[in-house]
Amino acid sequence: LRVVACDGNQLWQSLPPAPHVDAIVSLLTDVDENVRRSAVRTLGGLGLVCMPHVAARLGGTNCQSRLSALQVLGLLGEKASDLAGEVAEILWDEDIIIRAAAVEA
Repeated sequence: LRVVACDGNQLWQSLPPAPHVDAIVSLLTDVDENVRRSAVRTLGGLGLVCMPHVAARLGGTNCQSRLSALQVLGLLGEKASDLAGEVAEILWDEDIIIRAAAVEA
C-alpha cells in the first residue's frame, strides 16, 4: 500500500469523470421539489465524486441550481472545504435566499 499526500482540492479534481453524476445533477433544477431534495441528498452522499459537477453550478445563472449546489456542499461538510472561497464570494449575492444558503453551507 502506498499513500500519497495531497490536499483535498487535488484529490477531487483528479477523480475520473462520473457520468452517472451528470444525470443526478440535472435533477437539481427539476420542477418537483421532492425530486430536487432527493438529488441533493444523493449527491451529498456520493462525496467527492460529485464535487466538480457541483462546483460548476455555483457560478451559474439558474438560482435553483445554485441553491441546490450550496445545499449539497452543506451536506458534504468539510469534504467541500476546498470550495470555501467560492462559497464566501456568494455571501454578497443579490439574492437573499442564495446568500442564506451560502451561510448554511
